[in-house]
Amino acid sequence: MRILKAAALAVLMAFAPAPMRQEAQAQQGFGAWNAEKKLKAAEPDKFPLPKVQIVGVDKPIELGELVDINLSPVENVAPLVSTNVVWKVYDYDPKGGVIEKKVREYSDGSVSFGAGIKDKKMLIVAAVTHLYIIKDGDKVSEVATKTQMLVANLVIGVPPPPKPPAPPNPPTPPNPPAPKPVVLPDGKFKLAQFSYDNGVKVVAASRIKGAAESSKAFRGVISAVRAGAISDQKVFLQNLKQASDAGLDNAKVKRSDWDSFGSALEAKLWSLYHDDKKLVTIGDFADAIGEVCDGLDAIK
Repeated sequence: MRILKAAALAVLMAFAPAPMRQEAQAQQGFGAWNAEKKLKAAEPDKFPLPKVQIVGVDKPIELGELVDINLSPVENVAPLVSTNVVWKVYDYDPKGGVIEKKVREYSDGSVSFGAGIKDKKMLIVAAVTHLYIIKDGDKVSEVATKTQMLVANLVIGVPPPPKPPAPPNPPTPPNPPAPKPVVLPDGKFKLAQFSYDNGVKVVAASRIKGAAESSKAFRGVISAVRAGAISDQKVFLQNLKQASDAGLDNAKVKRSDWDSFGSALEAKLWSLYHDDKKLVTIGDFADAIGEVCDGLDAIK
């Protein structure tokens, strides 16, 4: 019974969304598998960064003027208690790179410097560090800092000519129609046609690339079984998940696009194991996934 539940979950894990995976594990009780694969909900950030920007760089500065730069006001909402800024101001070197410029710093966190007498562009950098303190009554329970880097360009003198507007984006072409159905050999488990019929239902943007990458990843694990490198069903299932995850991610295919495919395949594998008693040995599992690959390979 454990082998079947692991088998049914392996492919589901490769494609199904997090809530579906958690529900399947909770209902079927996988022991060590459940403990290993349980997903945690992300905790909210206890130390959110406030909105802050560099003030004084939105308009060109006239030649010979004094430049004043500051931060926009920062609202200290608990647990944020204070904000500190370190400024760096640079001239762009015509030969490449930048040259740091001396500035005058003030207690309110602002800086000033002379604009100079030549048209140019300057680089303004602010390292803004926020201090957070969490208290339990009068006792400090947690202290943290976060730093954000702000960067802006400042134009001195005549601004450069504006860039021409970008051309409008071309209209998004409609998704191509799903491929015409094909008829595949039944095989021992009749999974090739099943996988093809469900795979062509995946959205066009992810269909062909996702099918190819998943098949390639699965066949690599099957080859390890044929070579005798994998003989344990649990190791085989774990390798299937790792390989399929990596294949979809490397191909930049959304796993969520394959949710419905994963659900249908999970139910089919369960039926083959529990009802038909056809999934028994490691070879059976490899043959079954091999038929899945045949169906995915037919998606063009």
